[in-house]
Amino acid sequence: MKNTFIKSIIVILVATLLFGMIVYADESENVYEPITSGTLYDEVISIDPNVEIFNSTPSLSVEVHYEDTEDPDLLGSYAMQLMKDIVNIIEIEGLWDEYSSVMFTCFLGDGIYTISVNNYKDIYSFSTVNLNVLSNQIAGPIFDGFYQMVFGARDLSIVDEKGYYDLAQKYGTPGYEIPEMYQTAYLWALHSFPNLIGISTEDGFLLVRSKTENSALGGLLAGAELDQGIEDFLYFYLTDPDAMRYFGMSILFIDAATGDTLLSSNFLNMNDSWQIINIDYTGSEDFNDSVKTIMALTE
Repeated sequence: MKNTFIKSIIVILVATLLFGMIVYADESENVYEPITSGTLYDEVISIDPNVEIFNSTPSLSVEVHYEDTEDPDLLGSYAMQLMKDIVNIIEIEGLWDEYSSVMFTCFLGDGIYTISVNNYKDIYSFSTVNLNVLSNQIAGPIFDGFYQMVFGARDLSIVDEKGYYDLAQKYGTPGYEIPEMYQTAYLWALHSFPNLIGISTEDGFLLVRSKTENSALGGLLAGAELDQGIEDFLYFYLTDPDAMRYFGMSILFIDAATGDTLLSSNFLNMNDSWQIINIDYTGSEDFNDSVKTIMALTE
């Protein structure tokens, strides 16, 4: 088991680098207490059984350890899992009543990648800061890429860049553009689709893929997920359209057993108004009927 004091020193150093905080610690004090039971522990472990959590009031620290590798696909899966963990854990009910920030630290070899979530009000309003101290030269850009795709419109440095663009628009100053990484589509997808298996963008179009079962129950779940996903998307778009700069979107539900497409829904942005173009039902009769039942209830 790793030495608790060494872990506490790492967290203190990271906090100092991220926030400019001055932290004083007595070696005799346990400033970094593991949480191994209770409601919060159970909730976190249900999201990812591989993480460890620590009470470092007023912050909660979440740690995950991965073996070092130079395999880009494996590193990408590590980074994606870290982003999924963050989006799901920060939404745990009651967490923000106890803590003012949550620090996520990924240990990879002898390096660390840290993301701190602060000022959380809801999934639509919070800020992030990250620190890349990965010695693995392949891992660094991969983790940074995933971080920017998911938290680009929440990262304080990117938000500052966006602020210059907003001022330029207000005063008619040319030469400023919205930062490329100022976006929330990946955050929306991770939040809205618990069974997400892929998200990509190309030429202003967004493609989301989620897995389900080709059954009546699978249809009910897919229908509910689609309906809530659309509602969430529109809220993200209406509250910050600059972070959702897309012309069209497709949401697909894929059979977890066969990989076949069971449901395809397509949308277009027409003069800042999103319209459903079509929904194609290609699953079993039970699956299709269940989806249609849910969609009819929510029209």
